[in-house]
Amino acid sequence: MPTTVLLAITFGGLAVAAVLAALRGSWVDRAVVAAFIANEAASAFLIDPNYWGAVQRGAFLADLALLAVLLVVTVRWPRTYLLVLSILQLAMVGVHVARLIPAPLHQAGYAFALFVLTEVQVLTLPIGLALVRRRPKPVS
Repeated sequence: MPTTVLLAITFGGLAVAAVLAALRGSWVDRAVVAAFIANEAASAFLIDPNYWGAVQRGAFLADLALLAVLLVVTVRWPRTYLLVLSILQLAMVGVHVARLIPAPLHQAGYAFALFVLTEVQVLTLPIGLALVRRRPKPVS
């Protein structure tokens, strides 16, 4: 039940972000939202909610891919909300890496950290998109 509620909050926030990106954002904003939706769909499909004893490898790979996309976009089109999302995604990958090391991160803490970071990102994305005022110009 809690997983269903978290997924509903996540995809609801992403739906709001998608609408804001379509209405106010540029193609960069729409691409970032699409990357988040693909990441969350892959993570929801690949995570085993009954087993947190080891790293969720599928979600780890999806998070690494999203981090790569965010870093490229943030370096090329600097916006504050993209920088915040990149930092949060780096923290998410750090949680996965910490779980790879034996014993320092308990399985309940691992699950909690992933869900909290996901929800913070999902809240940051529409807020950042709502504050977008102009189309980004690439850094040369």
